[in-house]
Amino acid sequence: AYRQFEQEELNRLSYTGLAIIETLLTLTTIDITPEDLKMLGETLTHNTPVKGARIYTFNGDLFVEFGEQPIYEPDELHEVWNNSMTTRFANGSRIEMAWLPQDTYSPYLIVGRLDSSHVQSALDHFMGFLLKMVFSVTFVSTLLLMWLLRKSNFKPWLQKITGVEHLKASNKIR
Repeated sequence: AYRQFEQEELNRLSYTGLAIIETLLTLTTIDITPEDLKMLGETLTHNTPVKGARIYTFNGDLFVEFGEQPIYEPDELHEVWNNSMTTRFANGSRIEMAWLPQDTYSPYLIVGRLDSSHVQSALDHFMGFLLKMVFSVTFVSTLLLMWLLRKSNFKPWLQKITGVEHLKASNKIR
């Protein structure tokens, strides 16, 4: 459950990052220069989980780059990355993701560096929730069992099932 929850959080982060970068790319349809696009991208790095990106054209040429530079180049993606996502690095605060043109329905290959620090806090909260749930269920079931064992009409049934009645009789014979 822990790993599945982590993957869901990273997928949400991927969708968020892609949506932010795609929104930026919609400006390319109104004849904005790559320099202006870079300047707008720099403003995104302060307020969003997108901390940097490289955007390549369909033929592999660098279109625009802004913010923290991603480590990986497009030709390294399928060698290093699994499911277009690196493992988290920089003490869990950064992750790099790639979105292919078929993922974005655009003519661009996007390599982005995203802030993943919130993922660790979400995992900590999830683990705390799981531990509380396990201890609560254990505590309630223990109390219920103790209460049942103290009931006088429950004891004959329990002795019959466990065979304790038979053991008491054989101990009396000795």
